[in-house]
Amino acid sequence: MLADLHQVLKPEGRLYIIENVVEEGEKRVTKYCNHPLFTERELRDLFENNGFEIIAVKNLRKDFTKVFVLKHQ
Repeated sequence: MLADLHQVLKPEGRLYIIENVVEEGEKRVTKYCNHPLFTERELRDLFENNGFEIIAVKNLRKDFTKVFVLKHQ
């Protein structure tokens, strides 16, 4: 899916992703689909390996929700 987003995003285009993350070594799953959550490092690696440059990562709330701002490379 990230490869598809990268393909349709214009050069210098921005992509905003809101995602829940866990701390390194912590194990949590989503309550909706029972999938494990990623760490911030895992998401950074995933985005970079799919051709995105990470512009910013910000906490959305005081919990574990983050906003990733990505740019087409």
